[in-house]
Formats: sequence, structure tokens, C-alpha cells
Amino acid sequence: PVPAGICDGKALAKLIMFNNGFTGGIPAGLASCASLVRVRMQSNRLTGAIPLGFGKLPSLQRLELAGNDLTGEIPGDLASSTSLSFIDLSRNHLQYSLPSSLFTIPTLQSFLASDNIISGQLPDEFQDCPALAALDLSNNRLAGTIPSSLASCQRLVKINLRHNRLTGGIPKALAMMPAMAILDLSSNSLTGGIPENFGSSPALETLNLAYNNLTGPVPGNGVLRSINPDELAGNAGLCGGVLPPCYWSRDTGLAARPRGSARL
Repeated sequence: PVPAGICDGKALAKLIMFNNGFTGGIPAGLASCASLVRVRMQSNRLTGAIPLGFGKLPSLQRLELAGNDLTGEIPGDLASSTSLSFIDLSRNHLQYSLPSSLFTIPTLQSFLASDNIISGQLPDEFQDCPALAALDLSNNRLAGTIPSSLASCQRLVKINLRHNRLTGGIPKALAMMPAMAILDLSSNSLTGGIPENFGSSPALETLNLAYNNLTGPVPGNGVLRSINPDELAGNAGLCGGVLPPCYWSRDTGLAARPRGSARL
């Protein structure tokens, strides 16, 4: 186990213990060690909950706890931090919903929490995310719609929401994010069409919308002109563009043409 008093009486700035076999819980006293700048404890066998207090440490910039067996919720006090820039909680067993104001941390550049069992909805509080560049919440149990306020994160380069339970349409505002290069919304339950303006997205290089319930014609401009059809697979109602052409059905309206069918 990690010694309970590892920070007692010390001006400890960096705790670097990753890729080992440490077991047991994260000592509660570590979350009150005001001198800490970095905590790197990923890829161990740590269990239990993340203790409260890390969000109140005045100098903590990096919190890396990925690849353990941590359980419970993401502490709400992380949202009160004024110094955290990198949080990686991926590949644990964290659950419950995300703290509502988590993404308003003014210094936060990367938040990674993939491969957990986080549920609830995405917080609709992305208006104040001046530094956020990477958001990875893939392989969780998030439900509800994608909030349009996500598009207010002007520095976001990568968004990965793959393999959740998201519903509703794709917000058109996402297409006009000035820095977004990678967007993965695959393996959800999204409906509606692909926003036409995705083709004119200023920085978009990779778009994956596979395995949703999207319908209608695929826009034939910009990144969608040469998108790999595999990144649109599993959407039986999509047609046109790089997919088989659309046809008009008297009963159902615009529909995808079944492969090998004759033109109507």
C-alpha cells in the first residue's frame, strides 16, 4: 500500500508512482498536501474512492489515476480547482454522474475518463471552458443529448464520446468549432441527419458517426466528401455521398437504397 503519511511534514511537490503494483486506497492525507503539483499514480492496483480534497490544493496541476480499480464517484470538489490542467481517470470503475461544473475549471486542458461506468447526462455548463483541448468520455453509460454549449469550448481539438447511450440530434454548432480536428460520436443512439455544415468545419480531419440511428443524405462537401464509409456504418437510414445513393419512397420519404437494388 501507499504509506498513509507519505506527505506528512514534507514539502512534497511531485508524487510519481505509476506502473507499479501498489494496492489499497489512496491515502486521504494526500488530498490535503498543499505543496503538491503533480500526482501520477496511474497503472497500479489502487482501490476505493478518490478522496476529497484534490480540487482544493492550490498548486496541483496534474492528477493521473488511470488504470486502477478505483470506485465511487468523481469528487465534486475537483470543479473548485483553480490550477488543474490535466485530469486522467480513465480505465477505472468510477460511476454516477459527472460533477455539474467540472468543465468550468479555468486552467483545465485535458479531461480523460474513458472506460468507466459513468452515467447521467453531460453537464450543460461548457460556457466557461477557456483552455479545454481534449475531452474523452468514451466507453461509459452517459445518456441524454449532447449539449450545444459544448461548442463554446473554442480550443477543443478532440472530442470522444464513443460508446455511450447518447440520444437526440447532433448539434449543428459543433461543426463550426474553430479548433476541433477529431470528433467521435460512434456507437450511441443519435438520431436525425448529419448537419450540412460539417462539410465546412474549419479544422475537422476525423469524423466517426458509425453505429447510431442517423438518417437522410450524407453531405458531399469538406471532410464528408472523402470520409471512410466505415465511419458511417451502422446507420441504415443514411444514403448518398460516399454511401449508396438515396431514393424516394412514396411510403417513407427519402431512404437509403438497399445494396444491389435497382433504381426506383
